[in-house]
Amino acid sequence: VPLSAKSILYHAVKDFGSEFILNHDWSFCWKLFSVSADPIRGYNWRWPYVDIFFYDQNETHIWDIAPQYTNNFVYLKNTVFPLKRRPFMDLLLLAPFNPRAV
Repeated sequence: VPLSAKSILYHAVKDFGSEFILNHDWSFCWKLFSVSADPIRGYNWRWPYVDIFFYDQNETHIWDIAPQYTNNFVYLKNTVFPLKRRPFMDLLLLAPFNPRAV
């Protein structure tokens, strides 16, 4: 998710109501899960969950904002965008334009 859309996403997820929990303990990664999901011993989230990572960008590149990945996960925008629908099991999910380059 683009870092510039973080606030928008936060408010959109809040509209899900009390059925879901958004763990946003870290500024660079959030976890979204159902209140009825299974607890994971030793963690503040449940299984299954969705990881939400944020990226920053300039005119030509995007990069993960997580401190441990900022220097390693840097990609040319034209290898990632536009996203393309690709098969995953019986679904068509959005994926990088050129997944081999990513």
